[in-house]
Amino acid sequence: MLGCMTGSCLFSLLTTSRSTGLDGTGNTGKTIFGFSPLNPYQIAFGIFGVSGVAHMLVILASGNGNFVLLMAFTIFEMCVGLYFPVIGIIKSKVVPESCRSTLYNYFRIPLNVIVCGALLINLPVKVGFALTTMMLFANVYLLKELGSEWLDEGAAKPSKGTGEMSSMIGSKALDEGVPVEAGI
Repeated sequence: MLGCMTGSCLFSLLTTSRSTGLDGTGNTGKTIFGFSPLNPYQIAFGIFGVSGVAHMLVILASGNGNFVLLMAFTIFEMCVGLYFPVIGIIKSKVVPESCRSTLYNYFRIPLNVIVCGALLINLPVKVGFALTTMMLFANVYLLKELGSEWLDEGAAKPSKGTGEMSSMIGSKALDEGVPVEAGI
């Protein structure tokens, strides 16, 4: 829990600039770490990369060092704390408000099937961590391919299901501004 809370606090430190400089002057435009505030895409890219490395450490160090396992788990937990605010911002920019709940429900069903299947198969721990490591690195690759042009701070947020996102979803109801529940 401490790792999750630290990750959430780290998010606010990575995305906001200091209001005054060290010399007492106005807004510096830099975070307390000395660099420009990061956008959610940049943070998500780092989260999935660091999480993948932490999971890989669990695979490589299992049975050899409890300290390494503890550090890998704590680092992963910090990434989870960073994940929730970042993914909330990304989802609010990508998924139109008009179809958000319906779309999330469509993803909830396969997720529950995958979880139940994984529990029924009873995979060995190393295999489970190997699979999640591959998925985390796949996320890094997909984020790299996706690019950050549509996640920049100046990007327009889709409203009422119009624009590029509605054509990506391919729903006629979204393009006509009809509520998704009525269009499906």
